[in-house]
Amino acid sequence: MFYILQCLLQAVIHSIGAVYTFLTTLKEGPDRLAISTIVIGFLSFIIGELGRRRSRVSFLKVYIVGSTAATLLWIAYVAKSNFALEVIQDPSNWEKYKFELLETARILIGLLIQIFTIGTTISLISNMSPPKRAS
Repeated sequence: MFYILQCLLQAVIHSIGAVYTFLTTLKEGPDRLAISTIVIGFLSFIIGELGRRRSRVSFLKVYIVGSTAATLLWIAYVAKSNFALEVIQDPSNWEKYKFELLETARILIGLLIQIFTIGTTISLISNMSPPKRAS
């Protein structure tokens, strides 16, 4: 149950990121890093759900790698822009970057969810693995 809640939260976080990327793409043009992150995140989510439903350990391992890669790419996306640094240097300008700051908060929440999801998925994998025989 806890795993399903984590996956649902992760899907919501990625969906918000997809909407944000779509809206910024309309203004500024396509960003390959953001679009590839969305694709990797949703594909890994689908693979993870298939692995959970069909008890496939290999799918769950791919899910861990894919969702972690998507989270790290989101962090790289935020890190390549300078708006957080500009707000830190001049806090009176925060209203100019309020949506970007919300995007940063979304990514940090996604990172926290990702950490819990990795632990839960590893626990799920260990419960699915057949017991080892003692020789």
